[in-house]
Amino acid sequence: MRKAMMKSTVLSVTILMLFMAVFPLNIVKSQSIYSVEWVNHRISILHNGFILVNDTVKLVSQSLDHFLIGFPSKYAQYLVDYAAFDTASGVRFSITPGVQVEGGRRDIYFLKVNLDGKASQVLTIIFTLSNSLLTLDKENLTLYRLDFPAYPSLVVNAALCNVSISLPYNAKYVNGTVESLSYSKANLEAFTYAPANITFLYDGDEIQLLKMELVREVNVDGAGTIQVSETYRIKNLSPKRIIAVILAVPRNAFNVIARDEFGRKISITELPGKPNTYRVSIPFPVEGGGSTVLVIAYNLPKDECLKGDESNLKITLPNFEYMTVCLDSFQLKLTLPEGAKILAIRPGEVAYNLERSTFQDRVALKVIGLSPLSDINFEVEYVYNILWLTFRPTLWVWTATMLGCAIVAVATRKPKVSARVAVLTTIAPLAKETLQKFLDSYEEKRRLVSDIVSLEEAARKGRIPRRKYKVQLKTLEVRLNSISASLEELKRKIQVAGGLYADLMRQLNEEEAKLEEIKAEVQKAEARYKRGELSTEAYRRLMEDYARKREDAEAEISGILMKLREEL
Repeated sequence: MRKAMMKSTVLSVTILMLFMAVFPLNIVKSQSIYSVEWVNHRISILHNGFILVNDTVKLVSQSLDHFLIGFPSKYAQYLVDYAAFDTASGVRFSITPGVQVEGGRRDIYFLKVNLDGKASQVLTIIFTLSNSLLTLDKENLTLYRLDFPAYPSLVVNAALCNVSISLPYNAKYVNGTVESLSYSKANLEAFTYAPANITFLYDGDEIQLLKMELVREVNVDGAGTIQVSETYRIKNLSPKRIIAVILAVPRNAFNVIARDEFGRKISITELPGKPNTYRVSIPFPVEGGGSTVLVIAYNLPKDECLKGDESNLKITLPNFEYMTVCLDSFQLKLTLPEGAKILAIRPGEVAYNLERSTFQDRVALKVIGLSPLSDINFEVEYVYNILWLTFRPTLWVWTATMLGCAIVAVATRKPKVSARVAVLTTIAPLAKETLQKFLDSYEEKRRLVSDIVSLEEAARKGRIPRRKYKVQLKTLEVRLNSISASLEELKRKIQVAGGLYADLMRQLNEEEAKLEEIKAEVQKAEARYKRGELSTEAYRRLMEDYARKREDAEAEISGILMKLREEL
């Protein structure tokens, strides 16, 4: 019996040792070779409700392999991003999240800042937490509640901890588990567990609960001009309507303008004392749960973003430290001038797609979740011959010459060649009047489609008599068919101009085809739901997916129309 127990014990210990060798536990020893003289714990709120927790720590140590810092584990599920720097030099350190600390508390979530033995006297660690920790009272739309860690959790005592909570200037503290927006604690104990909350009054637009997605399109021409178009898709997560948003553009951006989803200019005002930060008005207020699309266009300075000689160039796009929001998703589309060939791409750890065509190279990437702490340094090195600047003018001269030859041929030969002349004359330069008429007609088409949708919604809810609905619907459909026919003819005229125009018309046709497919899929889903083939939850998810796809297509169409307006 004793031998059997001994064998069982030896076998258990052997299995445990093998398990630990194959699956080592990430347990970190809390170093005691340093002390903390003071720590400044600052809480601030980004424009769309995300929370920044900034801890600046004064260390007393000669050399340190790592530094441990944490917060109550209830906030771990809300952790969006993090970063650590040497405060003096700005050197960035890597971070290992979710480590277990020997002798620590299980209800504290720790992160390890990997210092690699580098002496750092003052260290800055920043966390970004989800906007789910900021809530708005449904009855009083000026009353907010913020949940946050009152103090950082360290593995050694800190002689002093100063805490400040930064709110907009006209916000008013009401109550909370802390006595005010500024407080301190002497001898902050190791492994402090201190979740906290405050309630404050605020009636303004510097803080709003928003979900935001961004598509940034960067176009570089042969002369080095850098044009940027940023399309924001914004959803209101609160019961409070929004009439403006606050957005930032990169440092030294110029010629900043804003447009709505239909390409119309809207009001944009730079905030006093906050360079490159703008309040953008929303033409139609967005109610709770609603969404809108805004487009910000600007130029970037050539001498800062474009380096190299006349043939070998490198474009470096700005980082995200200037951002005032956190993004659910970010897409970048970079288009280089005609004739440019990409040599190297340095996007860090972000995956990208490279599209090569006969005359142009394009790069695209997508990131899920982006904050001001994101470290994406995007560089593209390419080769470009300046002679490509004469490509289009030479093409037009050649076309004009061929056109002249065709005209001479028509005048000197039989009429049967007139068909050839007709084909050649379609390659004439695009008139601005044609482009303007197309843009006006397309905007009219979108307005008519919107009116039809509103009319159908009113009829479905019984707000309009059935007979009146049919009469108005017939009038709108006749007008829509007429506009659509006119647009098709204008499309053909624009498409034969070639180059960018042909490419934009091709993209427009693709996005319109997507909208038609989505419309057909919605009708099929509605029919299946009525027949009982789809549950209510499945039907709701399908409708949400179709709505998102429709918004994506509409946003792409808005971007195409904006490019056409810029060509004017």
